[in-house]
Amino acid sequence: MLLYVQASQQSFSSRQQAAVPDTWARILRVWPLETRPAEMLERDFVNSFTFDQAIVYKEHYIEELKRQGKGETVFGKDTWPPTKTFPEAQDNCADKLCPVRYTVRNYY
Repeated sequence: MLLYVQASQQSFSSRQQAAVPDTWARILRVWPLETRPAEMLERDFVNSFTFDQAIVYKEHYIEELKRQGKGETVFGKDTWPPTKTFPEAQDNCADKLCPVRYTVRNYY
């Protein structure tokens, strides 16, 4: 009888754990790892929140970044520098050199 009670308690606890939603998996869809603070990269810490609490945490974190001037513009994708054009000139690589030769170039 004792074995049956222990087995039923174990199966109940495993069902109870399965019923508890994994906040980590749910929040991963709406908040990518690259944009999270260091503490939100720990699975146990994230799972200590409910999903709604994690969303509120995210909103407060984004507001704080904007307040500090570190919003999407800082962490967003970089843009290409503007193209600079020079007047056409002759360059024979020996005695007649074009001034463009001495400017910084972007080799992309």
